[in-house]
Amino acid sequence: MLKIVNETRRAAGWAALQEARDMSDSYNNSTIPIGDLKAILYKHLDEGCHLFPVGKDKKPLTSHGFKDATQTRSGIDDFIRQYPGCNWAGWLPKQFIIDVDVKHVNGFESLAKLEALLGKLPATRTQNTPSGGRHYIYRQPSGYDIPKADPISKDYPGVDLQANLCYILLPPSFTDAGKYETTDNSPIIDAPIAWCEFALAAKKSNENKADPRPGDIPQTQRNATLTSLAGSMRSRGLTQPVIESALLEVNHSQCVPPLPDSEVLTIARSVSRYEPKSTKITHNQSPNEEIERIKALNRDDILRSLITMDQVESKKIQWWWYPYFAFGKPHLISGDPGSAKSTVSSGFCTLLTRGGGSDMGIKPVIGNVILLSAEDDRSDTIKPRLEAMGADCAKVIIPKERFSLSDSGIALLEKIVQYTNPVMVIIDPISAWFDANVNLNASNEVRKYLAQLSEIAAKYNLILIMIRHLNKGKQEKAIYRGNASIDFTGAARSELMAVKDEDTGDFGLIHIKSNIAPLGKTISYSLTDNGPDSPPTFSWAGYTDLKYSDTTEQSHSSLDEATAWLFQRLQSGKVESNELINEAKKNGINFATLKRAREKLTKENEVISYKDKTVKNGHWYVELVQGKSGEEAQP
Repeated sequence: MLKIVNETRRAAGWAALQEARDMSDSYNNSTIPIGDLKAILYKHLDEGCHLFPVGKDKKPLTSHGFKDATQTRSGIDDFIRQYPGCNWAGWLPKQFIIDVDVKHVNGFESLAKLEALLGKLPATRTQNTPSGGRHYIYRQPSGYDIPKADPISKDYPGVDLQANLCYILLPPSFTDAGKYETTDNSPIIDAPIAWCEFALAAKKSNENKADPRPGDIPQTQRNATLTSLAGSMRSRGLTQPVIESALLEVNHSQCVPPLPDSEVLTIARSVSRYEPKSTKITHNQSPNEEIERIKALNRDDILRSLITMDQVESKKIQWWWYPYFAFGKPHLISGDPGSAKSTVSSGFCTLLTRGGGSDMGIKPVIGNVILLSAEDDRSDTIKPRLEAMGADCAKVIIPKERFSLSDSGIALLEKIVQYTNPVMVIIDPISAWFDANVNLNASNEVRKYLAQLSEIAAKYNLILIMIRHLNKGKQEKAIYRGNASIDFTGAARSELMAVKDEDTGDFGLIHIKSNIAPLGKTISYSLTDNGPDSPPTFSWAGYTDLKYSDTTEQSHSSLDEATAWLFQRLQSGKVESNELINEAKKNGINFATLKRAREKLTKENEVISYKDKTVKNGHWYVELVQGKSGEEAQP
C-alpha cells in the first residue's frame, strides 16, 4: 500500500513539473540565461520593487496574486524554480506610475498636453511596453496618498495613473506583441508635485461624477471651497495655470450650480499672487531658527531640494547678437559720461522694434522693448532720439511713474513684463533705480536683487541690459572700473564698456567679460552733431580691434609718443606703407597704435596715402604734405 502511495505521489510530482514546464511556454519565450535574469530581478528588488510571477496574460500565477510578492533574493530564486520561464510583475510602495497607452487612443498626444500644462516630466526609470506604450515610474512624494486613476483625467485619454494597489509588468517580460524594455535607466525619483496635485483633483472629480450628491459643493460654499483648494495647491508650489485647470475641473463637476469660469479664474489668479511655501533651503531666518529648521528636514525634504545633472535638460543659448547679447541672460554696459551709453540703448530699441542689424550679424527680431530711463527726459531727449533713429516708438514701453527696484518694485516689473511680452528690458542707469537705502557697494545687499532680475530674464527669455557708470579709478583690468559692487559684473553673463577715444573721436563697445562665449571684437558706433535743434545722428560702424588698454592713460602716453615718431619719420619724405609698418614695429609701435597715431596726426597736418600708378602693381605710400586732400587711408 505504501509503495502504491509513493508511486502515486511521484507520478503527481512529475505531472506538476511537466505542467509547469508546459505552462512556461505560454509565459515567456525568452531564453535569457538564469544568471542574467537574476541580475535584472535583483536590481528591481534593490530599487524597492515587490516582485511576483505572472503569465503572458498578465494574471498572477500564485494563489494570492500580488500579495504573494517577494522582496528577497531567496524569494526570487524560489519563484524561478517554481515557475520557470514566467513573466514578472512588480509594484512599489506608494508608487506613481504614468501609463501611456496607445491601443485605443494615442496617449502620447494627451501626454504632450499634460506636459504643456504641468511641466515636462523629469528623467526617471522608464520602460516601453510591447504595444508601443510607455511607463514613467515615480514614487509619490512624502505626504501624498494617491489612488489609481484610469484615466488620469477624462480630458486626457490614454494616460492612466498606476498608483497604490496596482502592478505593472517589468523587463524581461514578454507578450505576443513583444517585450518590455527599459528605455531610461535613471533612478526612480519622486513624481513632480504639480502632477500629483492634478491627479488628486482629477480623481476626486471623477469619483464625484459617479456618485454626484455626496461630493456636491453647495452654492453658499463654492467660493470658499475653491479658494481653500487653490491655497492648498499654491502652498505646494503649483503655478497659476495648473491651479486654474484644477479649479475649473472641480467647479464643473462638483459645484451646484457651477460658478462662471471667469470667477473661477479670478480666484486662481488672486491666490497665485502669494509666494508658495517651500522646502528649499533658505537663509533669511535668524541663525538659530535656520539651524533648527534644517535639523527638522527629513530625507524627502532634502532629496526634493536636489537633482542630478542627468535630470537637467541640455539647451542651446539663443543669441540675438553673437557673442555679445543672448536671450534669457543679464548683460551690463558700463561707461563714463559722454560715451553715449544711453544713445546706444536707443540704438538697441531701433534694432529690435524694426528687426534690423542683419548686416552686423544680428538676428532680425521684432518686439517690444521696456526702457527704464532715469536720467534723460522722455519728451525732449528720448523721443526725438528714437524718432531720429527710425525706431517704432509704439513698441518702446516706459512706466508713467518711477518705482524702485525693491522686492515689490521687481514684482511690479515682472508683471509689466508678463503683460507686455518684451524682447529686451533696459535699465539706465541701474544704480538710479535701486532704493536709496540699498548700499550698492555691499554685495550682500545688491546680490538678491540682481538674482531676481536675472530670474525674470530667464523666465521670460528676454535680453536684460543694465547700464552703469564707471568709477574714477585707474585699474588696469576693465572689469574693476565699474561703479558699485563687483557683483554687477558677476551677475552679468556678458559685459561691454562704452568708450570714446578723445584723440580720434571714435566710439566703441569693448567686450570685456563673457561667461557664455569668447570675447568679440569691439562694436564701433558714431555720432554726428546736427546742431541745437536736432539730436545727433547715430549709426553702427562695424567692428574694430580697439582694446581697453588702448583707452588708458598709459595708452594715451604711448599714442603721443607714436604720433611724435610718425611726424618725425614723415618729415623726411614719403614712406612706403609696409616699410613704415615694419619700422614702427621695430620702435615698439603696433599696427593699431600706428593707425591711431596717423589719425591723430591728420587732425593737425595733412597726411595722405596714395598708390604709385606709374607702374603695374605699384606700392602704397604715406606722405606728410601741405595743401593736399587725403585719399584712401593706408595703413
